[in-house]
Amino acid sequence: MAGKDTEGRPGDWKASEMTLRDWFAGQALAALIHATYRSGYTAETAREAYQYAEAMMRERGKDEEE
Repeated sequence: MAGKDTEGRPGDWKASEMTLRDWFAGQALAALIHATYRSGYTAETAREAYQYAEAMMRERGKDEEE
C-alpha cells in the first residue's frame, strides 16, 4: 500500500520516499504511455521516463543558478 509502512517488503514504499525526480518520471511515464498508445510499459519506457525526469531536474537547477 502506498504511503503505509509495510515492513520493508520488496515493492513496498512510503509516499514520503518519493523524490521530485520520481514524480517527474511518473508524469513523463504517463505521457509516454498515452502518446504512444501503449497498453503497458516496458523497462525501456521506464528508462526513457527517467531520462525526461533528469532533463527536467537539470532545467530546474538552471533557474536556481540564475
